[in-house]
Amino acid sequence: MDTTIRDKLGIIPDHVKFGAQSAAVFSRQSEDFMKPIWSTVDELLINGTNVIVYNGNQDLICDSIGTEMWMDRLTWTGMKSFKTMKKVKFGTKSFPLAGFMKRYSNLSFYLILRGGHMVPHDTPEAALKVVQQILIDYSS
Repeated sequence: MDTTIRDKLGIIPDHVKFGAQSAAVFSRQSEDFMKPIWSTVDELLINGTNVIVYNGNQDLICDSIGTEMWMDRLTWTGMKSFKTMKKVKFGTKSFPLAGFMKRYSNLSFYLILRGGHMVPHDTPEAALKVVQQILIDYSS
C-alpha cells in the first residue's frame, strides 16, 4: 500500500504508513484474541447487518472446517434456511472452479479454492470475483 497503490490513488497523506501488522493495534485487541465471536455475529445478523464470511480452503490459521463449525453455532433465525442451502460453484477465467458460495438473506459464505490465509494474495482473480459478487448481492 505504501508504493504503487499509494501513487495510483493519490489521496493517502505522506504521514500515513502501512505495514503488515501494527503492534499497537494488536496490543489493544489482545483481550479479544482467540475468543469465540459467534454471539457477536448472531447480533449483527439479527440486527439486519450484512455478514460476509470467506475462507481459503488451504488456510492453516483460520481453517475452513473450523469456520463452518462456528457458523453452525449461530442461532439467528435464518440459520436453518442457510444450512439447508447447497453451495454453488463459482469460477474465473483462469479457474473454472475457483470456489463455492452460499447466501441466505444477509449471510454469505465463500470458500475459495487454492487460497490460504491471504486469499487476495494467493488467488487474486477469485478474490476479485468474490468482491464483485458481494457488490452485486448487496448493492440494493
